[in-house]
Amino acid sequence: MLRTISRKTPYARYFVMLDAIERLATPGIGAFQLAGSKAETPQERALALLERSNAIRTLVDLLDEFTIFGVILSVESLPRPKIDDQFHHISADLARFTTMTLQAFTWDDTVQFLAQAPENFGADWAKMFRWLGGRDIFSKSEQEWLRRQAGTHPYLLQQFCLHTFRFKQEYASIHKSWSHLQESDKSQLTEAINESLITFLPHVWQRLQEAIEGSTPETKGKFNDFISELEYKRADEEIDPTFWYDLGPELRYILYSEGIVRYDRLQPIHFPGSTLSQYLIQKAKENSERPSIVASGTKRMLMISRPGNPLESLQLSELEYYLFKTLLQHPKRCTEEELMKGAWGKVIDRSPFTQRMHHLRKKLRDSCEGTEIIENHYGGLYSLNNPEWFYLE
Repeated sequence: MLRTISRKTPYARYFVMLDAIERLATPGIGAFQLAGSKAETPQERALALLERSNAIRTLVDLLDEFTIFGVILSVESLPRPKIDDQFHHISADLARFTTMTLQAFTWDDTVQFLAQAPENFGADWAKMFRWLGGRDIFSKSEQEWLRRQAGTHPYLLQQFCLHTFRFKQEYASIHKSWSHLQESDKSQLTEAINESLITFLPHVWQRLQEAIEGSTPETKGKFNDFISELEYKRADEEIDPTFWYDLGPELRYILYSEGIVRYDRLQPIHFPGSTLSQYLIQKAKENSERPSIVASGTKRMLMISRPGNPLESLQLSELEYYLFKTLLQHPKRCTEEELMKGAWGKVIDRSPFTQRMHHLRKKLRDSCEGTEIIENHYGGLYSLNNPEWFYLE
């Protein structure tokens, strides 16, 4: 097929896109022998499945033979302080792919996105819009307000544009005119949009905290410096290049990979919009008002005394220490809620919890020669095998 279409349309390019690959690892995974693979997460198992079935090898062979052919392999970005931590056990074929982190919009993209004219959405829609009395979807002052509120984050921009357009549409249906937003209108809109973001913003914060947790103590301090800087900056202001590079490579990677800022070499970097900035400032202040286990860089030791083996020690992070301490207190039956409160001091979203438990289980299994120490049971329950082997320093 590629040979045929390359003759017919030599200047065209064709792509295969593999997206949401973690779903491959769910149905029928037992039919494939993945013995010996170190894959554990759904995404890792899906990559192992693509490798074992020679799908990646076939795509690489096609890339070598056809210049018109391309492959986009979309994988979920994990909240990590370094890009090196995103992938493990990379094969020679998979290493042929160039890694690119998807980021927030550029400032120019944002300006053009908000300045779209009715004609950008089709002649028929534009005609109807004009007939109803509209000229610009968003006026110049409204575009500026939207940029200040949402910054360059695509999802926040989409939410602000959607709510603002619907508000103006409702106003026009009542007053028969397409008018500009008043200050009181903006206050109402901001309140309504913040309500719609009640699940999105905590998710952003949780990912940030997980990434920061795995970073160096210096990065944790620089993160606080960045949050402090947000209190005095707006989205249309540029980050000073000296301040940006002083943040260090770990924090810079976290900020642009998590969508807080957009970073391109030799291009100005803008602060996030006020909605995201104010939320980050609020959460940072809440954390500073109470002891934060997640933000601590302290290491604790777990002593392992297995029968017939010498006494061993295993270093745990502060978070892992309190998870394991909670398990030792309830070795036969420990709920997710008990573990969350024991480690985080509150009930949190399941995603960072399950990821942290996965890492702890793997660390213990590797230290005990493959023996499963923490068992996961139906209904969100956990138990500890051989609790007599362990004690915490």
